[in-house]
Amino acid sequence: MFLILTAGPPSTNDHWSPLTRNDSPGSYARAIEKFFLATLRSLKGHPSNYEIPLTPAQKQVALSFLEALRLQEEDVLERFHRFSWSLVVPQPETADVTHWSCPLLCYFAALALHKCGNFMPPEEYSGHGAKFKYWCNTTGIFEADVRSATHPQGMIG
Repeated sequence: MFLILTAGPPSTNDHWSPLTRNDSPGSYARAIEKFFLATLRSLKGHPSNYEIPLTPAQKQVALSFLEALRLQEEDVLERFHRFSWSLVVPQPETADVTHWSCPLLCYFAALALHKCGNFMPPEEYSGHGAKFKYWCNTTGIFEADVRSATHPQGMIG
């Protein structure tokens, strides 16, 4: 993910030039990393009892990803993507779907709460939303690339 966020085309005109000291890619990656850490830590129960809710299918790919990390498997990035993709695709409609069954909304609720009991201000909150938007877009582009390998005309075909 970090590679995707940091790589970019070389500048060949006056309209776009890369920043020489740009902390944005690391900032974006850290925001997403914190979401995954919180989600994976709550997978098997956290001392706080706060839980990021996952469907059975999401739990299965999350456990597979954890196993790949633990065993240092070669397909860890593929398993990370499978878990990411499971979180961004629309979930099946069931009677159990509420705001509190969405992993991202539950994470954002916890993220917004400061230690002092107040909530973060909107301008700070919206910055996190922007970072997650890029993660969702990157996950979708990566999935399109994965699927293009099985399509004779590539990603667009």
